[in-house]
Amino acid sequence: MRNKLPKKSLQSFLLVIALFISGAVKSQSWWQENAQVAANFNNINFADNNTGWALADSMNGILFVAPVIKKTTNQGATWITQSIGSNYYQLNSSHFFNTSNGMIVGKYLVSGKGSILTTTNSGTTWTTNDTFPNVLKDVFFINSTTGWACGQNGYLIKTTNGGVTWATQTSNAVDHLFSIHFADVNNGWAAGPNGGIVHTTNGGTTWSVQTSSVSTQDHFGVFALSPTTAFAVGSNGLMIKTTNSGTSWTTVAVPTVDHIYDITFINANEGWAVGAGGNVEITTNAGTTWTTQVSNTTNDIKSVCMKNSALGWYAGKTGTVYYYGTSPAGVNEINNPIKSLKIYPNPFTSSAIINIESDVKDLQFTFTVYDILGKQVMQNNHHGTTSVINRENLDAGIYFYKIENKQQVLKSGKLIIQ
Repeated sequence: MRNKLPKKSLQSFLLVIALFISGAVKSQSWWQENAQVAANFNNINFADNNTGWALADSMNGILFVAPVIKKTTNQGATWITQSIGSNYYQLNSSHFFNTSNGMIVGKYLVSGKGSILTTTNSGTTWTTNDTFPNVLKDVFFINSTTGWACGQNGYLIKTTNGGVTWATQTSNAVDHLFSIHFADVNNGWAAGPNGGIVHTTNGGTTWSVQTSSVSTQDHFGVFALSPTTAFAVGSNGLMIKTTNSGTSWTTVAVPTVDHIYDITFINANEGWAVGAGGNVEITTNAGTTWTTQVSNTTNDIKSVCMKNSALGWYAGKTGTVYYYGTSPAGVNEINNPIKSLKIYPNPFTSSAIINIESDVKDLQFTFTVYDILGKQVMQNNHHGTTSVINRENLDAGIYFYKIENKQQVLKSGKLIIQ
């Protein structure tokens, strides 16, 4: 049984409604996207504010089946599947120079060697190089020509011509390297299991092993905030930080004991860290303190990509892809069969009518409702230009809806339930 709002609460509720309608209150949330695959995503990367790729392993139980590449050009409102022409690749990380040119690093399963896949036509076709002696786990470019990739057995390579050729560097790492990041063309770190960290001040010509007295755990991600300041994240809620180029590392308190898989910053102060159990931690003070952000998932998050403080994505297990914004991504008005839409009454108490003006008389669409935090709370399929939506068991409050047809978002807006 739903509780009725007291008079004062109702007045406050109506005030919040008025503020939302006037645009005075805006709330950033994580919104679930439909990537149309239950695969486990390892990486998500956007070339600009609209076009991005998500890389996954398709699994049958614990058995690897095939690689999955998903691409979007509308912030994730819709995704298409791209093919690399073979099922024998494991895809670990990516870098996209622009919406046309990019690369993926991973493993060629036939030989067990490392592989780099490149595209010059937005992923329509991929060229493969499967000759690298070790599996590649991560790739990072500091500009359009200079980049590094790292992987198993401390393997580390560098390019200065945008990936046309690669030269091996001696990392001096005693174990695998899972992640690599540079602050500029000279100063960077790579990190791996058992507390492993290596550092360079000359673009990788030489690398030195750094010992963290506070960590012997696995490091899954590293981020160089400046030539002197860097973070590493890893198992059991591990986060460590250096402010003196790695001469010493200190533990950073984070509100999780679960694995942290990835970390990123958009400027000197604002950063995100993501991990197991749907954990998202954020900082606004250069990593001095971190707080938990509602992620709206309990699935493991393996990768995060933030373009600015109001736009980003994360991806993880069982098809998990979420978009960070004030409403669901990508209402596409191009070739939109809906000329106009009216939902009434709105606010409503028990049910409302969806009235659509469209030349498509037997229009089929999915009506999805999210709460104010971006969590999906209801989804129904409809057809025709007039439909009824029922309150079901939703509490009084402000909700957002989106209408989709064949994975195209046609309309979105607010619903108010009294």
